[in-house]
Amino acid sequence: MRTIGVITKIDMMGEGTDCVEILENRVYQLPRGYIGVVNRSQRDIEWKKDIHSARTFEMDFFRRHSKYRRIIDRLGTQNLQKSLCLQLSDHIMKTLPDVRNKIIDKLTCLKQKIDENPDL
Repeated sequence: MRTIGVITKIDMMGEGTDCVEILENRVYQLPRGYIGVVNRSQRDIEWKKDIHSARTFEMDFFRRHSKYRRIIDRLGTQNLQKSLCLQLSDHIMKTLPDVRNKIIDKLTCLKQKIDENPDL
């Protein structure tokens, strides 16, 4: 399975609640686990809050929270981006040799056809 769970709007949870057990993959297990993020609110978007400020707010929120700061490597848009890039590069590295072999096979076949039909 290639699913990565993304828990959004963690900053909107009620006082005294958290989703640490989910983020630690102890409730609904996914082979690739979960990453928590804080999105820009509609108000932030309307007031044109820039992405850099939003990411700074996001990480400050997680660092200030007593429970979330323990699992900081599973939190934030930047960690989500890193995780997705790692998954993509792993997939490319696994599938590239097969793609390369298929291209070589097709080239070989085409060269053979050209050699058999010099009029082409």
